[in-house]
Amino acid sequence: MGCHMNRIKKILASKGISIEYLDLDIDGYYDSDFNTIFINENLSEMEILKVIYHETGHGVLHDEFTPLYKLPIPRFKMEYEADYFMVNLLLLDYMELNLLEPDQINPVYFIESAELDLKFEATVRKLLYHYIFEAVYA
Repeated sequence: MGCHMNRIKKILASKGISIEYLDLDIDGYYDSDFNTIFINENLSEMEILKVIYHETGHGVLHDEFTPLYKLPIPRFKMEYEADYFMVNLLLLDYMELNLLEPDQINPVYFIESAELDLKFEATVRKLLYHYIFEAVYA
């Protein structure tokens, strides 16, 4: 987790979000009242990283919409956006760590190495397409 924590530390610091590790029954959650991400201390390093990235997505993208989170449709959209945020950061980490360009990445191999569910394949492909398109036409 160490080498790629600089990016997330900057994001957390810019939003004033802190992290607390506790013995939880769930993986983790973001509490907007405390501006804190609470993480299950019993998770693996990769699971902790994914929780930090996902919950940071909520803190960055949804902090002012917390009351809407209790409603089914906004909650579904917010979860999707937080997952997208998480996958994006994991993908950036993966490219930096392996010195790869977006067009060199096998989405399924990345998903397996990041211990993600295959349901994220379309998200990974969308992100890679975006990276390639941005690089070519920027």
